[in-house]
Amino acid sequence: MLLLAMADEVYRLYFAFRELEESTPCPGGSLGRSILLTLHLQGRRSVPDLAYRHSLTRQRVQQVVNVLLREELLHRRENPGHKRSYLLELSGSGRKRARELLHQERKFFRNRISWVKDRKIIDCTLIMREFREEMERRRESGSQKAGRLFSAG
Repeated sequence: MLLLAMADEVYRLYFAFRELEESTPCPGGSLGRSILLTLHLQGRRSVPDLAYRHSLTRQRVQQVVNVLLREELLHRRENPGHKRSYLLELSGSGRKRARELLHQERKFFRNRISWVKDRKIIDCTLIMREFREEMERRRESGSQKAGRLFSAG
């Protein structure tokens, strides 16, 4: 029951964050915003990497990447590890946009939950990360099982 209460809070928080998104629109919507911030914070990534991170199909991520490329917020680079999958990185205007988004997010949170102590945020982050990682492990083991079912033919 406690996990259901936590999940309910996560869903409600997601919808509360829509206010932040609406105040600073980004090409590609929430996924475009997340892709820009991921590349800003973690560096070059491929579409399959981004799709896995967001639990979305490569096709859906590619649609948003195409929007970001058209807006000249991203560059495609050759991927030495894979011939068919490019690496994506922020362009100069993409870096600027990502910094603007981060600034807006910091301001948003500072104005709304400045009273929450760092320790609580760290604890909450650790618990949510553990929960997400467990869900990803289960997703991965489920896809491996599905792969074995289809390849056994």
